[in-house]
Amino acid sequence: LPIILIIIPTVLSGTFMVMGEDPIEYPWAKPISEFCMLMSVATSAPFILHSASCIEVIMSERKEEFEAIPIDQEVKDADDKIAESEQMYLEATRWDHLPVFIKISLGMSFVTIVVSCYIAYFLGTSCFEEYGLTDSFEERLDGSFWNLFKWPAGWAVMIMFGISCVFYLVYYCWAKMKTKKVLLEKNDEEAGPLDTYIS
Repeated sequence: LPIILIIIPTVLSGTFMVMGEDPIEYPWAKPISEFCMLMSVATSAPFILHSASCIEVIMSERKEEFEAIPIDQEVKDADDKIAESEQMYLEATRWDHLPVFIKISLGMSFVTIVVSCYIAYFLGTSCFEEYGLTDSFEERLDGSFWNLFKWPAGWAVMIMFGISCVFYLVYYCWAKMKTKKVLLEKNDEEAGPLDTYIS
């Protein structure tokens, strides 16, 4: 029964949000949607706090039972290997250990994504076509996803985003190979956990 108190305002919020796309016919829908969203947050917060409190009480009262549960050695070994791989990755990718071209790649990735986000934030209407939840894809965008982006600001945002991804991919591949090399040098058999962590 209590979960209904969260579901109802959440569903109503989405319903009125869709209705609010037509402010002429439903001018009252948007404020009601915001009120329902507020009610959803207000009702979910006590449940989250109560759940955390229950978990803490159980962990405290049955502490000995939990500590008596035997540790799965295979799982522990796998966790230890992943932790070691993670430590190797952090050590291999320390800033003072990076080659110059990798530092430049990371710097360019950072700059281009930041510029892309600022352009999209401050020039949003110049970057993208307005498209609502109930708009027709065929009518609003002429059936083409690419019409969502305006020229030149919108395309500049997407191009810089793509460039940022490419620069980061360069760093990602280098870091993956570098960490694997370090692990192989230490012990060829311990190279396995790398992909689990990196991926």
